Amino acid sequence: MKKNGLLSALFLSSLLIACKPSDNHQHIDVMNFDNFKNWGMNGVLTEESARSGKWATYVDSTHEYSMTYERVQQELLDKGYKKVEFTAWVKTENTDSDIKAVLTLDSPTGVNYSWQGTAIDSSITTDERGWKKVSVQLNLMKEVPEAHIKAYFWSPKKEKAIIDDVSLDFE
Repeated sequence: MKKNGLLSALFLSSLLIACKPSDNHQHIDVMNFDNFKNWGMNGVLTEESARSGKWATYVDSTHEYSMTYERVQQELLDKGYKKVEFTAWVKTENTDSDIKAVLTLDSPTGVNYSWQGTAIDSSITTDERGWKKVSVQLNLMKEVPEAHIKAYFWSPKKEKAIIDDVSLDFE
């Protein structure tokens, strides 16, 4: 994945509401969740463990969805982008979990145009502290410019995992 980046706000909890960007670079949005504590958006933030910084988001028995990134697809189409890659580092004690990194294209009224999910257990990259790198890609659809891109983690069995150092690369 490209390293030139766009440090930006990510995600409001499972309500799927976006935050305002905090810093701008090329065509990557990156978040390590430390800025959210100061904004009072800590419904699904933890300081139990983080890959970098102090804070991370999570899924568990009471939070089926992590914080969610949301952006209007038209903003990306206007810049000539054709796809998005969502990457994050995840830590879980369960080696056989059903937790997924998810990218969707949804209408403003909730109609789903496209859904891509990758199980965190499919990761082949693990760092020295046990964090797994997970990635999922989605092609943009110029036929539905009003669609919203959403990126989040989903734990359908409500298993616990901590998520940090999230990035979205627009190509």
